[in-house]
Amino acid sequence: MRPTGYDVLGTWAPEKDGTRLISPHNHDVTTSSRLVGLVDPENMQRSPLERVLLEYDTDGKKYPLYTFGQIVKHVSRKEEGFKQRLRGDLAEHIARRVMKRILHKLKIGKSGGIYDARFRTAQHEGYTVASQDNIVLKVHNYPNLVLLERRGEDKPCEYNVTDLDGLFDHRIGQQRHLIVVEAKEGHIKLKEETLMHTFDCMEQLYPKAAFSYVLFGTDRYLFSGKRRLQDRHVDLYHRLIERNIATVFFTFNESRQEIADIRNHLYQHYVLAKQKSFRLATGLVNDEEISIYDTMGNILKQLRKKENGDYEDLTAKQALAQ
Repeated sequence: MRPTGYDVLGTWAPEKDGTRLISPHNHDVTTSSRLVGLVDPENMQRSPLERVLLEYDTDGKKYPLYTFGQIVKHVSRKEEGFKQRLRGDLAEHIARRVMKRILHKLKIGKSGGIYDARFRTAQHEGYTVASQDNIVLKVHNYPNLVLLERRGEDKPCEYNVTDLDGLFDHRIGQQRHLIVVEAKEGHIKLKEETLMHTFDCMEQLYPKAAFSYVLFGTDRYLFSGKRRLQDRHVDLYHRLIERNIATVFFTFNESRQEIADIRNHLYQHYVLAKQKSFRLATGLVNDEEISIYDTMGNILKQLRKKENGDYEDLTAKQALAQ
């Protein structure tokens, strides 16, 4: 039986080629990226934290994929750990942007939404997206999500099932289609049992939804020549199909060298933010606090580091208190 999820992504469904399984088409989104310096002229009209470091283009539509503020919030991380993580983080950003464009171009259905009316992007960390019995889906490092499972009776604790790189909601009539996106820029080390349990939990949270799984990777680690899926991905495909979960495999348009160049550009700005103290055109950043001022010395933005390493927006709290 053909999974219902292919009502949305059927164009890219794997096909049999003799005894092999191929992924015949990559997504049709044209992409390009442009590196922007912190003090480039186009950035000087923006507040320091909103200065764009990477502009990403999908089919001629430009988006700020990374800002300096996104880099600054990671200054508490060790340099080598951040540099290693940055490549994967970049892959997730690109995969989400491309997936959003793919769904936007579809001629069937419309975009839904996984957040309710209470959700605010300014106060998103830890926000509960959905919960059912012992399963909880929360925002963690927006727009990433974390799937948690409560275990224990007397003092239940939340255990991390998995992080979701992307989750998209597409509606066709009354049918809700949820698309789980995973991005792997390098080696693909999937724990199949964890993935199966992920969908156990998601089906518990959204019992009436149809599910799809989209894996973004590189030719080297997805295929073994002419888009023939490697055996381990064929096995994964069959396990998901048995559960009525549509499965699609996409590759990034960017080469490994392009990804490396972008990462190095972003990492340079992380090193800049890592310095004990440095001045921007209109602000001061140090290890504990980020304060942005106008030319008259009035504070425009104030962020303070919390114990978990994230930054709390004191400006927003002060505005709410007034």
